[in-house]
Amino acid sequence: MRKQAKSVPEMIELLKQRGLTIDVPDMPGILLDNNYYRLSAYFRPFQKDPANGDNDFQFGAKASDFLTSFMLDDQFRRLILEGTSCLELTLRARLAYNLALNGNAYNYDEPDSYRDIAYPNGTLKRDALISNIKGWVSRSHEVCIRHYRHQHEQPPVWAVVEVLPFDTLSKMLQLHTDVNAVDKATRSLGLSSNRRRASEIVHAMVYLRNLCSHHSRLWNREMVITPGGTQGHEGGVPGV
Repeated sequence: MRKQAKSVPEMIELLKQRGLTIDVPDMPGILLDNNYYRLSAYFRPFQKDPANGDNDFQFGAKASDFLTSFMLDDQFRRLILEGTSCLELTLRARLAYNLALNGNAYNYDEPDSYRDIAYPNGTLKRDALISNIKGWVSRSHEVCIRHYRHQHEQPPVWAVVEVLPFDTLSKMLQLHTDVNAVDKATRSLGLSSNRRRASEIVHAMVYLRNLCSHHSRLWNREMVITPGGTQGHEGGVPGV
């Protein structure tokens, strides 16, 4: 059966019926602005047995209990976004710089520039990567790309990296055959001297940054992708 929509006053009444003390004056505004469903993820530790359908709150639970976690989580996301943004911009610049110095300024969309590692279904990762790079460049309206397009010239890697998303940059880092350029870029940022480990760290940062960009919950979350390269369904990796 489909659930019936509830008004904000009805939501508050439901929380009270389940034993929650409403000790926050602006609870109606909080529910209206933040979505009951989003907030409900923060209810769980204060409820009796939500995993088995008992959504009543534990004795003494107050709205301020879960709202504290909710607000701290928001601050945590902002800090992570600030830090990963700095890393992303620096990594773009240093990877492009080292690739260009090694004579690889214009072969970023060529198969020989990347290792022939395959996905489980047999398709090559480099093919998907090259397709993504070409797609982002062809769709870009950035001045740095339009200039070369109008001149009918191929844009160099230092222009191209400016229009690639972080996950595409991460895959370039993982697959590029210019090991020397990749190592110089990652080591200059204090990442692991082991290329695979450095790629895993960046990949995990991309995943974490994307969670934050979409305002996803970090608090009490089990991470799907970690710097150790673990990925799969939530449930097997220690949470944040």
